[in-house]
Amino acid sequence: MKNPALSKSLTLGVIVAIAVAILGPVLWGGKSRPDLEFVERPGVPGFRTLVQEEEGLSKSALSAVMLAAIPEGDIRATAKGELSGEDLCNALYAQDGDPSTGPDDAPVSIVEFFDYQCPFCRTASTMLHDLQLRHPRIRIVYKEWPIFGARSLFAARAALAADKQGKYAALHRKLMSLRAIPTEELIHHVALDLEIDAGRLIADTNNEIVSMALVRNDQLARKLGLVGTPSFIIGRTVVEGKVTSEQLEALVTMAVDGDMGAPCGSAVPATGG
Repeated sequence: MKNPALSKSLTLGVIVAIAVAILGPVLWGGKSRPDLEFVERPGVPGFRTLVQEEEGLSKSALSAVMLAAIPEGDIRATAKGELSGEDLCNALYAQDGDPSTGPDDAPVSIVEFFDYQCPFCRTASTMLHDLQLRHPRIRIVYKEWPIFGARSLFAARAALAADKQGKYAALHRKLMSLRAIPTEELIHHVALDLEIDAGRLIADTNNEIVSMALVRNDQLARKLGLVGTPSFIIGRTVVEGKVTSEQLEALVTMAVDGDMGAPCGSAVPATGG
C-alpha cells in the first residue's frame, strides 16, 4: 500500500531538482555558477586569494613615482604604521574619507585598487557598475592606486579632489571611459563638462588630505602584497587581475549567503568554493 505523504514528498523533490537544473544556469546569465578555489594569502594572516591564471594584471614599478611626488614630513609620518587584524579590515572598509558608492550598511562591500591608465581597470569599472545596477545593495570602495607615473598620479589626485565637490563618482566613471591619456588639460575639460569647479579642483589636487589618502592606499596595497591593478577585496578574499562577471557574481552571492568563511575581523579558512 502506497504512502500518500511519501509519494507527495518524492514528487516535490523531483520537481525541485528539475527546477534547479533548469533555472540555475538562467540565474547565472546562462552559465553554471563557476567553481572557485582559494589559497591562503602569504604574509597576510586570515586572508585568502582566489586561484586563477595571472592575466589581466597591469604591473609597473609600483608607485615609486607617486611616492617621490609626495612631500616628506608629516603626511608620510601620519600615514605610516603597521596594519594587521581588525586594523587591516578597518583600513579596507571603514577608512574615513574613502570614496564609495552604494549604501553604508550594504551587506557586501567590494574594495578596488586601480589606476586610470590601466586598460584592465577600465573593463573592471564597467563590470562593477553593471554589477551594482543588478545589486543596488552592494557597496564599492574606491582605492586610488596610481602606479603608472605622473599622469596617473594627477588623475588620482583630481578624482579625490572632485570628492570635495561631491563629484567623485561622476569624474571617476568619465576618466575610466576615456581611451586617451589623462593629461591635466584633458581632466580640466572633463571637469567643466561635468560642471565641476575646475579651478577649485586643480587647487585641491595638492591638498594634504588627498596626499595622505594616496600614501595610505599605497601602504595598504603593499601590506596586502598586491602587485598590480586591478585588484579587488571582498571580505577577506583577494582577487588580482582579470576577473569575470560570473566570478564576481559568485563571490558576491557567497558573501551574502555567508559562504565566504569568517567575516573581516576574524580568521577565514583557505579552502572553500
